[in-house]
Amino acid sequence: MSVHGNSRTDGAQERVERVALGDLVAEQCYVDRSAIRSLHAQQASCERSLVGAARAEQVTLRRTAVGALAGRSVAVDGSNTLVLVAPIVRGEVRTLLDLRTAVALGVGIALGRGIIAALRASARRLFG
Repeated sequence: MSVHGNSRTDGAQERVERVALGDLVAEQCYVDRSAIRSLHAQQASCERSLVGAARAEQVTLRRTAVGALAGRSVAVDGSNTLVLVAPIVRGEVRTLLDLRTAVALGVGIALGRGIIAALRASARRLFG
């Protein structure tokens, strides 16, 4: 089965299998072997799928790749994310940028910019 387009529900549970969707909006959703551009749900469960961006309160991922994921509680089994923002993460996940890394990177950039600005100001005072 191959479906292209959007899926919106009003509080119901949405189940999608072997489809390609632009946007999926639901209270609860189960995604299996599908490609989803954007997913918004209270509870989301994804297996063997590709998701561009996902936002949900509770997320369960099994062998799924996600570009950007924001959630309150994330349970993961062998999945990959580029950006992961969640206070609670359980399981095996490989991510490029998580919340702790983003904070550390931001602090490092801010400190580096501050040190460079201080050095430039000192050089201006010394050399005119």
